[in-house]
Amino acid sequence: VGGPDVEVATWRETQSELASLSDLDRGMNYLLMAFLGLLIAAGVLNTALMSVLERRSEFGKMMALGMRPSQIGLMVLVESMFIGTVGLLLGVLICTPAAWYMYVNGIDFSGAMPTDYSAAGVLVDPVMHIELYPDRVAGILATLFVLTLTAASYPAWIAGRVTPVEAIKELT
Repeated sequence: VGGPDVEVATWRETQSELASLSDLDRGMNYLLMAFLGLLIAAGVLNTALMSVLERRSEFGKMMALGMRPSQIGLMVLVESMFIGTVGLLLGVLICTPAAWYMYVNGIDFSGAMPTDYSAAGVLVDPVMHIELYPDRVAGILATLFVLTLTAASYPAWIAGRVTPVEAIKELT
């Protein structure tokens, strides 16, 4: 199979409609992941900020006893790091059985679509399976961990700015 009249084309070139559908799917996936990341960061920010605001008097006492503001902020960041780590581990443990089921069995959409359904000339299997890529899963977990620490940086900064005298006055 060779000669001057032979041209080799990729599937993206020969199936441009299918490539467009694939790109749209990937873009929507990224948008959904960004939205979920924003929700997770907001939850971590809320939790860490409420923890800091409820413990102002404790931080004031610690600073009155000689703890530096950077140490207080680091303590809040370490607490958030532990919360993020435990949350990620629990998330992996809870989601692994569902992901395994989707990988092995998938979801059968044969009742909702005809048996000869095609997209851009390619026959679509009515049983949808997922495929997980370890590098992408690791990337998502790392991104969520960084989001956790980023969201906790503001409460850590607030905790380091506590004035000991004002925090102790709140007790009376």
